[in-house]
Amino acid sequence: MRWRMDTAYGDTGAAPAATDVERYLRWAYDMRKLMKVKKLDQPE
Repeated sequence: MRWRMDTAYGDTGAAPAATDVERYLRWAYDMRKLMKVKKLDQPE
């Protein structure tokens, strides 16, 4: 996590802004939904 804070904010001790956390959580949710759809579309 320190590496990510360093690359995103230039400080390993930085705390992400609430909007950044919200954006990440939405992205992660959307990716999970997308993967479920792809799994359902694949033939067995």
